[in-house]
Amino acid sequence: MRAVYLRPRSLFPGSLPSNTLFGAICHAMADLGGPLDELIAEYASSPPFLISSAFPFIEGDGRSGKIHFLPKPIQPITKLPDPELFDAAKKVKNISLLSAPLFSALLKKEMTADALIEIIDQYTIRYGMCYEREENRDFEIEQAEIPHNKINRLSSASEAFFATSGYRFKNAGIYFLIDIKNQKWESEVLGAIRLLEDRGFGPKISSGGGQCSINIEDSDILPKTKGNRIMTLSRYSPLNFGDLGAETYYELCRIRGRSADGVMKKPVMMLGEGSVFPDTGSPFYGKIARVRDDPPVVEYGYAFPVRFGGAA
Repeated sequence: MRAVYLRPRSLFPGSLPSNTLFGAICHAMADLGGPLDELIAEYASSPPFLISSAFPFIEGDGRSGKIHFLPKPIQPITKLPDPELFDAAKKVKNISLLSAPLFSALLKKEMTADALIEIIDQYTIRYGMCYEREENRDFEIEQAEIPHNKINRLSSASEAFFATSGYRFKNAGIYFLIDIKNQKWESEVLGAIRLLEDRGFGPKISSGGGQCSINIEDSDILPKTKGNRIMTLSRYSPLNFGDLGAETYYELCRIRGRSADGVMKKPVMMLGEGSVFPDTGSPFYGKIARVRDDPPVVEYGYAFPVRFGGAA
């Protein structure tokens, strides 16, 4: 498994979900003359590679390495042990990302969600990210506003207005995980990622947005856990929503948009990152969803699984 680190050099998209990353890699592979149709066809039997959504990281400070963040597992609501903990529970509810050590502690059951509520004041929370208080680092992930002008149609005067255009990163970046299952695709996939370093990510690349440097490293970020439950680090499109079972906890994402020629794609429903569902023993979960027939367009919907033993 590898971690792909993106260090923004200009305004950058606020999120890069797994289906967007997969689409970017496929476009880059096609531009390099790679066998894209063969890659997509192979997913029908066995995924050549799995990819997570992108999550933030904070750069190392000389004393310790990077702080990686992962989505908080979606779990059933539990009864508060003490009414005095309402404010603490609100803080935990508003957390969307956990530092890798805290994520690992929850999945290994070294800490429960109820215990986290009781000690949440011992942690730092910024931008919805929860991490150890001793890791007090200087970083920023701020939404940026770019000034633009418009013409008043009544007075013909030029007027300034502001439009949000992306995020600025200081001593931070985003990363995603990629697990190449079939090594014959390794050079094709990594070559496409290298092309994206030159091209950029997002809709603003023609005006200099979405530029970044990319570094690819072997990764051991994820805890080595086992169990009968799966939490996905990617958007997940089940083969059949009716087969998920009662003990499935998730947030739904509706994927929709237009093709490059302006034609609307068919909408697809997926489970969001952090969703939890039973492990039925299948080697893979998800599918490639066809969202347009002519020309063929697909959305990536395979789960990037982390197995664990149940409610944390």
